[in-house]
Amino acid sequence: MGRHRICPVDTIPPGTGIRVQLEDREVALFRTRGDRFFALENRCPHREGPISEGMLSGNTLICPLHSMRIDLATGTLSNGADEGAGTIKVFRTELKDGYIWICE
Repeated sequence: MGRHRICPVDTIPPGTGIRVQLEDREVALFRTRGDRFFALENRCPHREGPISEGMLSGNTLICPLHSMRIDLATGTLSNGADEGAGTIKVFRTELKDGYIWICE
Protein backbone atom coordinates (compact mmCIF):
# COMPACT_ATOMS: atom_id res chain seq x y z
CA MET A 1 0.00 0.00 0.00
CA GLY A 2 1.06 3.55 -0.52
CA ARG A 3 0.85 6.70 -2.56
CA HIS A 4 2.32 6.88 -6.04
CA ARG A 5 3.07 10.08 -7.95
CA ILE A 6 2.05 9.31 -11.52
CA CYS A 7 2.40 12.29 -13.86
CA PRO A 8 1.66 16.00 -14.25
CA VAL A 9 -2.05 16.74 -14.59
CA ASP A 10 -1.54 18.18 -18.09
CA THR A 11 -0.20 14.82 -19.34
CA ILE A 12 -3.73 13.39 -19.67
CA PRO A 13 -6.07 15.38 -21.95
CA PRO A 14 -9.73 15.56 -20.82
CA GLY A 15 -11.79 12.64 -22.10
CA THR A 16 -8.89 10.19 -22.26
CA GLY A 17 -7.14 7.50 -20.26
CA ILE A 18 -3.68 6.01 -19.95
CA ARG A 19 -2.14 2.78 -18.66
CA VAL A 20 0.32 3.05 -15.76
CA GLN A 21 2.34 0.46 -13.87
CA LEU A 22 2.25 0.49 -10.04
CA GLU A 23 4.82 -2.04 -8.94
CA ASP A 24 3.11 -5.35 -9.84
CA ARG A 25 -0.25 -3.80 -10.83
CA GLU A 26 -1.40 -2.34 -14.10
CA VAL A 27 -3.79 0.58 -13.57
CA ALA A 28 -5.99 2.56 -15.96
CA LEU A 29 -6.02 6.29 -15.16
CA PHE A 30 -8.76 8.44 -16.69
CA ARG A 31 -9.50 12.15 -16.89
CA THR A 32 -13.12 12.91 -17.73
CA ARG A 33 -14.25 15.91 -19.75
CA GLY A 34 -15.62 17.19 -16.42
CA ASP A 35 -11.99 17.23 -15.20
CA ARG A 36 -12.32 14.39 -12.69
CA PHE A 37 -9.64 11.70 -12.32
CA PHE A 38 -10.34 8.00 -11.77
CA ALA A 39 -8.01 5.02 -11.42
CA LEU A 40 -9.07 1.39 -11.77
CA GLU A 41 -7.36 -1.94 -12.20
CA ASN A 42 -6.64 -2.19 -15.93
CA ARG A 43 -8.46 -5.48 -16.47
CA CYS A 44 -12.07 -6.24 -17.23
CA PRO A 45 -13.08 -9.37 -15.28
CA HIS A 46 -15.01 -10.84 -18.21
CA ARG A 47 -12.40 -11.08 -20.97
CA GLU A 48 -9.31 -9.73 -19.21
CA GLY A 49 -9.31 -6.79 -21.63
CA PRO A 50 -7.35 -3.58 -20.98
CA ILE A 51 -9.99 -1.06 -19.92
CA SER A 52 -7.48 1.78 -20.48
CA GLU A 53 -8.38 1.41 -24.17
CA GLY A 54 -12.09 1.97 -23.53
CA MET A 55 -14.20 4.99 -24.46
CA LEU A 56 -15.31 7.54 -21.85
CA SER A 57 -18.89 8.77 -21.63
CA GLY A 58 -19.19 11.12 -18.67
CA ASN A 59 -18.17 9.15 -15.57
CA THR A 60 -18.77 5.85 -17.36
CA LEU A 61 -16.32 3.80 -19.37
CA ILE A 62 -17.28 1.47 -22.22
CA CYS A 63 -15.13 -1.69 -22.22
CA PRO A 64 -13.23 -2.01 -25.53
CA LEU A 65 -13.86 -5.77 -25.85
CA HIS A 66 -17.54 -6.28 -25.16
CA SER A 67 -19.14 -2.86 -24.55
CA MET A 68 -19.76 -3.50 -20.85
CA ARG A 69 -20.37 -0.20 -19.02
CA ILE A 70 -18.12 0.54 -16.04
CA ASP A 71 -18.91 3.16 -13.41
CA LEU A 72 -15.56 4.90 -12.85
CA ALA A 73 -16.38 5.93 -9.28
CA THR A 74 -17.43 2.49 -8.03
CA GLY A 75 -15.97 0.03 -10.55
CA THR A 76 -19.43 -1.55 -10.97
CA LEU A 77 -20.08 -3.20 -14.34
CA SER A 78 -23.40 -3.38 -16.16
CA ASN A 79 -24.66 -4.11 -19.64
CA GLY A 80 -28.09 -2.55 -19.24
CA ALA A 81 -29.90 -5.82 -18.54
CA ASP A 82 -27.46 -7.21 -15.97
CA GLU A 83 -26.72 -4.57 -13.33
CA GLY A 84 -24.84 -7.08 -11.16
CA ALA A 85 -22.18 -7.96 -13.73
CA GLY A 86 -19.24 -7.57 -11.33
CA THR A 87 -16.77 -4.94 -10.21
CA ILE A 88 -13.26 -3.71 -10.94
CA LYS A 89 -10.94 -2.51 -8.17
CA VAL A 90 -10.95 1.29 -7.83
CA PHE A 91 -8.02 3.30 -6.47
CA ARG A 92 -8.31 6.72 -4.86
CA THR A 93 -6.74 9.59 -6.79
CA GLU A 94 -5.40 12.89 -5.49
CA LEU A 95 -4.18 16.07 -7.15
CA LYS A 96 -1.27 17.75 -5.43
CA ASP A 97 1.25 20.30 -6.67
CA GLY A 98 0.15 19.78 -10.29
CA TYR A 99 0.60 15.99 -10.17
CA ILE A 100 -1.83 13.07 -10.14
CA TRP A 101 -1.32 10.61 -7.31
CA ILE A 102 -2.84 7.14 -6.99
CA CYS A 103 -3.38 5.77 -3.50
CA GLU A 104 -3.63 2.05 -2.76
